Amino acid sequence: MVKTGAPVPVEVTPEIIALGRFAVQEHNKKQHTCLEFKKVWSAERQLVNGYNYYLTLEAANEGKHNLYEATVYVSWENNAKELTEFKIIRPTPGGAYPIDVTPKVNGLGRYAVQKYNEKMVLILLII
Repeated sequence: MVKTGAPVPVEVTPEIIALGRFAVQEHNKKQHTCLEFKKVWSAERQLVNGYNYYLTLEAANEGKHNLYEATVYVSWENNAKELTEFKIIRPTPGGAYPIDVTPKVNGLGRYAVQKYNEKMVLILLII
């Protein structure tokens, strides 16, 4: 007997990215929208009678990017996929959200650490 469990983090692999694309396509079909898949930020997998994949993904609508939570069920029997949930993550005013670490972002981080070190007479390092 297979025991079900709590969701566990999984690496964002090409398979997970494909599930993210599937989630956006299915949402577009069901809701008659035109979201464009951009990226999977994180994923968790839960063992049930198959797998539930909980995805945090980014999609755009007319150039406006938003984060969404999607749940995709994948059956063991026939590997069929079903989108069971898809909802926008409303940003918290002043809250944090994921961004790509570009050279500019890296430089800003280094500058912030340098200024903090000067102010606090500390030696923090960015690794």
